[in-house]
Amino acid sequence: MVEAVVVLGGAGVGKSCLCIQYVLQHFSNSYSSTIEDVYTKQVVTDGVTRSVTVTEVGGKSIYEIVRQAYYAKETAALLVYSVTDKKSFQAALNIYEEMKRIKGSQPFTCVLVGNKVDLEAYREVSSEDGRAAAAELGVPFMEVTATSFPSVNYVFSKVVNPGGGTPPVQPCQPAGGASAGDPKSTSAVKKRHTMCHVL
Repeated sequence: MVEAVVVLGGAGVGKSCLCIQYVLQHFSNSYSSTIEDVYTKQVVTDGVTRSVTVTEVGGKSIYEIVRQAYYAKETAALLVYSVTDKKSFQAALNIYEEMKRIKGSQPFTCVLVGNKVDLEAYREVSSEDGRAAAAELGVPFMEVTATSFPSVNYVFSKVVNPGGGTPPVQPCQPAGGASAGDPKSTSAVKKRHTMCHVL
């Protein structure tokens, strides 16, 4: 089981929303530019409670040095783009190539995640394009909405516990909703490091 996950992607793709939904089972659509946020969640797997650290790293180019530090040390990543923003899709692919270059031959787990599927009317990146890109990179591909805890929990489970024990795929909920939560997960704690608020 992986005990540390880094969440990467361009600015405004919903990384914070995914992290908050996973650890707190709450959806927030407010936006602020993140440098680095660290979340901790207690997860029970096979009767054993473990602490999983989820780190969200800012997607702006000025945070490149911060991101590269995580490329070198982390072994599991969610690579997020917004299906409503084609530029964010290309940015995610660029981040993957940069991470692969820095890690070299070191093994790492990565999942390509298309977020904001609840905004289907504004979609710019098709599911087929996402799936094809993931196949070319040799990584799993998923689409998700941060409004749904079951779907977000499933995505994180693919990197936290890739060997099995993942919850079944469940339908996404309408915006603003959240499920009762994963019965195998306890409460989560968020530690905010540094924020740069957009005015």
